[in-house]
Amino acid sequence: FFVPLVPPDGALPSSSNSSIDTMFWHSFTDNPMLMAEIIAHELSHQKLFRLQDIDPLIDPIIHGSAWDSCTIYSPWRDDPRPINGVFHGFIVFAEACKFWYSLIHSGRLSPLEENISKRRFAMLVLQLECAYYSLLNVKFTSDGLEIFDLYKSLLFEQYIPFVKSHKLGELQPFFMELKA
Repeated sequence: FFVPLVPPDGALPSSSNSSIDTMFWHSFTDNPMLMAEIIAHELSHQKLFRLQDIDPLIDPIIHGSAWDSCTIYSPWRDDPRPINGVFHGFIVFAEACKFWYSLIHSGRLSPLEENISKRRFAMLVLQLECAYYSLLNVKFTSDGLEIFDLYKSLLFEQYIPFVKSHKLGELQPFFMELKA
């Protein structure tokens, strides 16, 4: 279920809640690529919440719920965040990167769409790299470590090399907080 939000001018917030299955709140934009990222992002949160209903993915003996204490750096917020918040960000923004990477390689983008895609992709990849290092001292369950390692591989074997080889890190970031 999709619940529209009326965002502040120039922002495109979206949100999910672990206690409400299959529902998320979202802003609206006329740019279908940005709407697609919002949907992929929130769907990924929902999938991760469902996985965590089966396995906490982060060791509860060491970290408790991993939501209670805001102790680690997040590249998406100015304040320290809970482990689970940064872990969720790492996964959902990596999924958004899959979307942008696929678009960039499709060969079907207009110059403007390609510019937005490369700028958004590069910014997210560089943020993911920071999030990865924030999560290095986290003790995961075996399933959680498998998931973390899968996205780490995508980041370091595919995304970062692409950003570096095409010098995408030199592009001006494309923030969802700004209108396209």
